[in-house]
Amino acid sequence: MITFAEMSVVIHAHFVTFVLLLVYTSTVNVVYAGQEILDGRELSLPYLDLGQHTDHYSKTKQIAEEMVLTANAHINENGNLLHTTALR
Repeated sequence: MITFAEMSVVIHAHFVTFVLLLVYTSTVNVVYAGQEILDGRELSLPYLDLGQHTDHYSKTKQIAEEMVLTANAHINENGNLLHTTALR
């Protein structure tokens, strides 16, 4: 399991290499706080406030997912465009 601190190292490595794609395996828990999610539409839900998470794992997965998605469409040091996504 990669923590959010390690994810920052992974993202930085993508910026200094020729790797152009990063797929992060996340969890529905980044938006789930016990409410019913209908038809698998968790993508329309906002992130939880970090204090709302009931466990450390979900909290760190949210931080890492946000880091990965923020890095999307940035130009790396080699002038290449980095593409990122998160799978829930």
